[in-house]
Amino acid sequence: MLGVAARAAHLVRDLSQLAVRRQEALTDDLTGAGNRRGLAHRLGASDAWRGRALLLLDLDRFKEVNDLHGHATGDLLLQEVAVRLHGVLPADAYLARPGGDEFAVVLGPRSAGTAPAVAAAVGRALERPVLLADRRLVVGGSVGLACADGGSDLTGEELLRRADVAMYTAKAAGGGVSRYDRELDRAAQDAALLLEELRTLLGAGGGGRRAGDGDAGVGRLVVHHQVQLDAAGRVVGTEALVRWSHPRRGLVPPDAFLPLAERHGLMSAVTRHVLRRALEEAAVWRREGRALRTSVNLSTSCLSDPSLPGAVAELLASTGTPPSALVLEVPETTLMADPDAAVAAARRLVALGAGVSIDDYGTGYSSLAYLQDLPVTELKLDRVFAARVADERTSAIVAGTVELAHRLGVRVVAEGVEDEDVLARLLALGCDETQGYLHGRPAPADEVLVRPPGLVPEVAPAAPVAGPRTPGDGRDRAAPSGVPSRRHP
Repeated sequence: MLGVAARAAHLVRDLSQLAVRRQEALTDDLTGAGNRRGLAHRLGASDAWRGRALLLLDLDRFKEVNDLHGHATGDLLLQEVAVRLHGVLPADAYLARPGGDEFAVVLGPRSAGTAPAVAAAVGRALERPVLLADRRLVVGGSVGLACADGGSDLTGEELLRRADVAMYTAKAAGGGVSRYDRELDRAAQDAALLLEELRTLLGAGGGGRRAGDGDAGVGRLVVHHQVQLDAAGRVVGTEALVRWSHPRRGLVPPDAFLPLAERHGLMSAVTRHVLRRALEEAAVWRREGRALRTSVNLSTSCLSDPSLPGAVAELLASTGTPPSALVLEVPETTLMADPDAAVAAARRLVALGAGVSIDDYGTGYSSLAYLQDLPVTELKLDRVFAARVADERTSAIVAGTVELAHRLGVRVVAEGVEDEDVLARLLALGCDETQGYLHGRPAPADEVLVRPPGLVPEVAPAAPVAGPRTPGDGRDRAAPSGVPSRRHP
């Protein structure tokens, strides 16, 4: 009897160890969630999908965290995300991390009916700031949701594909939650074709062409400019805005292809093309006696590119552009996502003599702390303030922002100006410069400064900024000359 009992005990122990090994083989060592193999096991179950739902999510700024703070910090972030997800998921949900910064959630029959609410809760959990090693990181995420109704015979593989399509739709929209429908499939196929053409376009250097100049098959990237006017109504600068001149699609707007470029690691090439074209075109104006400031937008990935300052310095030198005539615009949401990294990147750019502008100011839960640390030379008020400036509270916010900026020696530009009443209100509140359709729509370099009929060219002196002078604030730039006022499109 003792021998039988011993053999039974060994068998139980072996089976227990086998179960543990099997579980370990299906578990992600870093987060404790399921791994790719575990998710595949769930997807392959024959009865897994009828009446269930699948979420697929991706962290929006994880690469920047790894690049700027190292993989150890990235691992801590993934662990924190897993904890947060477990905290908002229903009891019958299965969480997996297939790899990288991607997570999947399988919702069982009891919770599949509330899938949209669960997806929204997951999105909110990802938006909350994360504190790691005294760093405040705002990462955010893109969530794709795919559901199988009670009568659906979808395979797990097909539902995963649909969730993936929805996730990339959410990412293209700047994050948040997207639910799959058949229209998304058509949009995803079109986006895949556009991405392939963009890669071809950016790789079309050679034969005397430079990357971005393109060829007859995929078109080329072009730069349009929108004027910025001082309080006297004189042009003092332009913002360079990229467009894609496509042989079949016509003039493709930036929101149709820049998210693809950012997501697939092409933004650096796009940005360098825009910088080069904008500075070359501004150099032509300068030779004509029009010494205008040129503003170019930077994305999140550009800020984390260590080679950017060197590329900017090379372009300034090759085009003969005074560094103080270049302003690099950084979205406020990018600054808030990782203020420490943004400050470090901005200081490298300011060291070249270029200006740094906080774009879309007022949309990213503005923090006075980064205004204290960031060597910023300009604030660009988001267009929402122009749209609501007649409101008493909005007017007070604009006035307070302008006063603070001027005390810091920072120029304030209001964008989104579309009528004379809004312009008058913003100028009365102390905005230094304005930009919007009232002054002119974005146009090619050879059109944007053409004098409208009936208006007299005005010379714009360097615009003064109240408060103490900050390095690179632009007050030492040459006065523009021969530039027409463009109060009307």
